[in-house]
Amino acid sequence: MNDHVREHTTMERASIERIELSEQERHQVARLATELAPAFVGGRSPLPTRLLGEAAGRLPARLVAEVAQVRERRLPHACVVSGAPLLAERLEPTPQHWREAQTAGSVVHACVLLLVADLLGESFGWASQQDGRVVTDVVPSPGQEDSLVSSSSRAELAWHTEDAYFEQRADFVGLFCLRAATGGATTVSFLDPAQLSADVVEVLQQPRFLLRPDDAHDVHPDDLARTWLVDPSDARRIRVDRDFTDAVADDPEAARALDDLVEVLDANLQDLPLAPGDIAFVDNAVAVHGRRSFTPRFDGTDRWLKRVNVRTRA
Repeated sequence: MNDHVREHTTMERASIERIELSEQERHQVARLATELAPAFVGGRSPLPTRLLGEAAGRLPARLVAEVAQVRERRLPHACVVSGAPLLAERLEPTPQHWREAQTAGSVVHACVLLLVADLLGESFGWASQQDGRVVTDVVPSPGQEDSLVSSSSRAELAWHTEDAYFEQRADFVGLFCLRAATGGATTVSFLDPAQLSADVVEVLQQPRFLLRPDDAHDVHPDDLARTWLVDPSDARRIRVDRDFTDAVADDPEAARALDDLVEVLDANLQDLPLAPGDIAFVDNAVAVHGRRSFTPRFDGTDRWLKRVNVRTRA
C-alpha cells in the first residue's frame, strides 16, 4: 500500500439507504405510471412537465418524504428504492441495442423511473448520447463485450463519476433494474478524505488533471481543460473516471496523487446488486459507480436497466 494512503482504506463501506415499497405503495406507483404511459413519447421531452409534476405529487407520502431526505441531506452514497412496480408480463425480450429499447412494454417502466426521479429533481439527457434521450437504456450489445461503455459485458465497467468530463453533469444517476444477470452487479465506491494524506488531497484539489469524455458520448474536444479531482470546497466530493482521467504532462506529483486516489477507490469498491424492481439513485458528487463483468447470452434474458440523469432543483 502506498505510504500516502491510510492503512484502514479496505475497511470503508459506502452508505446505502434503502426504501422498501409496501404492496399498497407499489400499486399506487403502478397506477400513476400507467396513467402517464399514453403520454410518453420518449426522446428529449418524454413526458409533459406539468403531467409529470402532477403525478409525482400523488406518489405515496412516505416515499416522497424519504426521498426528500436523501435529496436534502446528501448523506448516503446511494439510495435504493426496492419493490418498484415491474410488469414483467408486458416486458419484451431484452434488446441488443439501446436504439431498440423504447419498447411498448417498457414505456410504463420508464414512467415509473421518471416519477420517482422527479422527487430528486429534473431528469435530463445529453445531445451527444443516445440521440439525446432523457430515459436511456443499459443493455449488453454484440460487438461491445469488451468496450469501455455500459453496453459492455465481459469487460468490467470501471468506476466513474457519471459524465465526469461535463461541467453540468447529474447530481444523481437513477438506474431501474428491469432484468438482472448472473454476475453484472452494479458497483459503488467513494472517498473518505481521511484515507489520504493532507498533501495528496491538496494536490487533488488543484487543476492538475485532465478528464476526457467517455466513449458513450459523440464528443471530440481539441483541447482539454485542466480540472481538480477532489472538490476544493468539500473533499468528500469527487470528479473522476478510472478509464478517462490523466494527470497533466510532466507533473509526477499529480500522477502519484492520481494513483493514490485510484488505490483508495479500488479498495472501497463494493457490489450493489440490483434485483428486478430495484431503482438505485447514486449520488454523483460523492460516489462513483460501475459494473462487474458478466457473460451475455443475447437470448432476450440479459440484464436491462433504464437510466436517467437528475439535477436537483434550486
